Amino acid sequence: FIGACGNGEYVVYSSMALRNTKFGPASKFVWGCDSSTYAVFNGSSKITIVKNFKEKCDYTTSNVDEIYGGTLLGIKSSDTLTFYTWETFDLVRQIDVEASNVIWSENNMVVISSKEDSFYILRYDENEFNECENVPENGVESSFEILHTVEDSVTTGVWCGAFFVYTNFTNRLNYFVGGHIITIAHLDRQMYILGYLAKHCKVYLSDKNCQIVGYQLLNCVLDYQSAVLKNDFEAADTHLVSIPMSHRNSIAEFLHAQNFKKQALAVATDLEFKFILALEIEDIELSYDLAKQLDSKDNWMRLSEVVERSGHINILLECLEKMEDLPGQFFYAKMLGSKDMLAKVAKKAYTEKHFNITFISYFISGRLDDCIELFIDNGRFSEAAIFARTYAPSRIVFVTNLWKKYIDKSDAKLAKSIATPDKYPNLFPEYQNDLMVEQFQRIQLESPMKSSNHDLKNDFKEAISKQIFTYDPNIFKEMNVNMI
Repeated sequence: FIGACGNGEYVVYSSMALRNTKFGPASKFVWGCDSSTYAVFNGSSKITIVKNFKEKCDYTTSNVDEIYGGTLLGIKSSDTLTFYTWETFDLVRQIDVEASNVIWSENNMVVISSKEDSFYILRYDENEFNECENVPENGVESSFEILHTVEDSVTTGVWCGAFFVYTNFTNRLNYFVGGHIITIAHLDRQMYILGYLAKHCKVYLSDKNCQIVGYQLLNCVLDYQSAVLKNDFEAADTHLVSIPMSHRNSIAEFLHAQNFKKQALAVATDLEFKFILALEIEDIELSYDLAKQLDSKDNWMRLSEVVERSGHINILLECLEKMEDLPGQFFYAKMLGSKDMLAKVAKKAYTEKHFNITFISYFISGRLDDCIELFIDNGRFSEAAIFARTYAPSRIVFVTNLWKKYIDKSDAKLAKSIATPDKYPNLFPEYQNDLMVEQFQRIQLESPMKSSNHDLKNDFKEAISKQIFTYDPNIFKEMNVNMI
């Protein structure tokens, strides 16, 4: 049957021949849980329940703003929604909510939309109501269980089994299942859901001009998701083979929302989404392969965070290189004591003018001459001279002369006051000993880097006493010539 209501009256037609089977005065009309039962509201205070086209009973109530059909009869007032039984008009439950719509499913699930920004999905338990002997003033609270609170609006909706298909105020056609919203289509105008035909696998909508449009909602997708919600993956796999590849990624998103990450990874087709899933389950090998395919700094950074925790150093070093993270590369090169890595970091840092990283890489590697050259290249002659005095006394004369030449143009008096060991040996009484220690240190630095601490002077004295080391003054002369 078809019910129509307007202009202060209602008419019930047969669906096949559209014959008038019942009519009367009413401002609102709603169907009950089957086509033989409905209720009408006369606009004042009387609600009439009709069964098998015979008026069964009348009830008078106040403050009625709207009535809703379904498993229970819903009556909305200004700030409450009250449910009654169809047979006896017994109070079932009063809910404090400003409802804008109530939509029932065949298995006692109900959607209550509130204003424009949220809706609630509840389950009605008839047994809880029937077992209550003394119904409280506000009804039986345990008769309704809140399953989901969803931050979205509902303009029109229909249940398809365990799936709630609806349109919202932003003109999207969505369906909600298992705590997850999936968008079917973005509508170009406001449309209203007419219903869902399973044999066509389509949900049909109409606009205000009665133009009807159908959108595909595959049964195999719904069956698969229903099986997943029941944790029946054996049945789900039988439906998966029927799902087109174009729908697989939305299926993967659904699985992810249900926290079935491994299953989602097996179904997903989008590389970016697969990468995120692989990271979440810490499948390092797959994450690494996908990162190479995607090759973006953001993804290399995400991967680096995971492999750092898992201890995959080689992959981590590649991540840092792909990210162009020089401080990170320097940190691990220093930690691993790798001169080759430090040399690579120093070269890259020098090219990109990160001279602080270049300098410390040179210094840790024992490349003292390169440290001095870096100072000179940047016009830092005073720092170069002080560094040479401290770590490379064989370079003092060469570097200090450059420094004096540089400042002679602006302050000749200051330039003349700077002494060097070749002209003022009395000011450098330990100079020859310093040269011997430096030469010994350079030999030590040619060996692999050591993680333990050593006292250079004690090592030097021990090498002299055991005649392991012999000082050769000609070495520094040759090195200075090459530097000049």
